[in-house]
Amino acid sequence: MAASMSPYETWLSKKLLSLNPDTDTEIFVSYITGIIEEDSPEDEKRESVLDLIEQVVEENQTNVVDEIFKKWEEINGQMSETPSQQKSNELTEHLACILEKQKIEGVKQHEKTEEEIARKKAILAQYGHVSSGDEAESEEEYVDHTGTGDLLEFKNVNSEQVKMNEIEMREKSKQESDSKREKDKQDREAQKQKSKDRKEGEKKRTQKGERRR
Repeated sequence: MAASMSPYETWLSKKLLSLNPDTDTEIFVSYITGIIEEDSPEDEKRESVLDLIEQVVEENQTNVVDEIFKKWEEINGQMSETPSQQKSNELTEHLACILEKQKIEGVKQHEKTEEEIARKKAILAQYGHVSSGDEAESEEEYVDHTGTGDLLEFKNVNSEQVKMNEIEMREKSKQESDSKREKDKQDREAQKQKSKDRKEGEKKRTQKGERRR
């Protein structure tokens, strides 16, 4: 096995060797861990792991599979988020921070504009030049300076972008998972055939030795 193994891989390697000292842990640990990490139904994963365990032990295979999955939960807890989901969440949080910052800045600008409008009205009133037109103009300035329209547009654009990114990431993750599942399936079939050929070879050698006696 590689020098750097996770706690679960270390435990699984020792477990398989305790069941069968001749087990090729480098192959079986990699296959079993890959199956458990797949984004597929629990029963399908258990069936795939059982196929592998049947090549290691001849008895109590179901109990061994139960122990393997139970240990996974103990060490790793529930299945963690995929890298694509983590990236999506990080992107969403980042955009949320930006939106919150824009909102705060908009409120600050809003307060500043109100002060400016009040000051302008006070100056105009002092010189007797307040008119309905001036008040309308002040209100328009107030609306424009708040930046409310820009902020809403910013929120909508970023919300759509986040959704698109999440969809792309989920699709990419699904494709990667499907490719990995297909490769693991092919590898398991190859391992089964290899194990079968080895057993047949051992059987032929045993029969040949008996004939000689």
